[in-house]
Amino acid sequence: MVLTQTFFRKTFNICKTQQNMRIINFLKNLRKKEIQKLRIEELKDYTDPIIKKSTKKAESEINQLKEQIEETKKETLVALSLLENAEFRNEKIPERIKQMALGNKEIYLQKIKSLINNSQIPEELASLPNFAEEFDKTMSSFSEKIGKSHTVLSEVFPKETGTIAVNIKKIDGLIKRMKETLENPYLEKLRKLEDKITEAENKIRQNEKNIKKIKEKELNENGIKAKEKEIAKIKSGEEYLSFLKKINNKENLKTKLKDLENGVAHSFSEIEAALKRYSNLNKEDNLAKSYLNSHLNSLLEDEKLEILTLTKKIKTYIEEGSIELKDKKKISALNELERLNESYFREFLSQRAKTKNEINQLESEITNSPIEKKLKETEKEMDGEIENFNNRKKEIEKLNKEIESFDLQKLKEELEKEFNKTTGKNIKII
Repeated sequence: MVLTQTFFRKTFNICKTQQNMRIINFLKNLRKKEIQKLRIEELKDYTDPIIKKSTKKAESEINQLKEQIEETKKETLVALSLLENAEFRNEKIPERIKQMALGNKEIYLQKIKSLINNSQIPEELASLPNFAEEFDKTMSSFSEKIGKSHTVLSEVFPKETGTIAVNIKKIDGLIKRMKETLENPYLEKLRKLEDKITEAENKIRQNEKNIKKIKEKELNENGIKAKEKEIAKIKSGEEYLSFLKKINNKENLKTKLKDLENGVAHSFSEIEAALKRYSNLNKEDNLAKSYLNSHLNSLLEDEKLEILTLTKKIKTYIEEGSIELKDKKKISALNELERLNESYFREFLSQRAKTKNEINQLESEITNSPIEKKLKETEKEMDGEIENFNNRKKEIEKLNKEIESFDLQKLKEELEKEFNKTTGKNIKII
């Protein structure tokens, strides 16, 4: 073999071309490795156009398929009409077979028409996948339902049933193509990527809102301190001090009333044994029974002080020996009966009535006191301030927790990884 100049020139050119391709590929790979810096809000500038273009393309293909389906449905309806009106070409077919064919034809026509009605394509693109899924299920059961009728009619009306079968198969295939058109794996990945971008944007915005809210929610106790000062001022005022004095006086009067009633109770306890024996001897004496049951209520209702007559009778019974008591109890009872005179009872009733009136008067003044109402309202307002402060504190703590848990760097890294994996790009989120 002679190595000519032309051979060397061609060989050189081939080598030169191969070298250039290697350089070009190297530059392409180098360019691929170049990191593009983007902000999160710029990521959709890349995904949006692709999604819109792919969606538009899919819509165009879907519309074309819709037209083909509608055209095939029309052809099928024509074929159904021809089958419905078709006559037996072979007159020698037995009558029994004819009747069987006619019965199956009626079922066949009904099922095919029902199928065509169920193949109405929805207008909304989002509804198509579900529609295709349901239609696929219908077709699975359809073959079983119509199999017998189709077999019988294929023998008698082969042309008409053949055309219908081809058209039904075509409609099924076109709907499957619609589903495949919508199930674009790359488009689905881009949509999921966009969802993650939107989620990341929402998280960043929420974090910014949380930071802003914390700045706006000033946490101080000024409202509480102001109410505390107001309460302190009320409590140190003359009106409130006078109010407290009335409360103290009322308690002293209650003690005085209790002492008065205890004094009478003690007196009646000293003569109780003698009173019981007297009552047993005089069972019809209701006054004695009443004082035994409740000496205080009986005395308060005893306007004529009939108790004086009763004490005299008891004293007489003791002195005459009708009521027997031990020496010590006898002396004590007689001394107490001597003391329970008209002056004693009237003094008690007078002091008790006076004390009771004074208590009632003070209670009325205390209840209707404006200073107490003002104090309670101010204390309620302070409780409200405390509650508001605690609520703000809890909310700020919650916001701080959310801010602390928000990892912007991690969010960017995860989004970068997902973006680069889906798009084949090499970006850095800034």
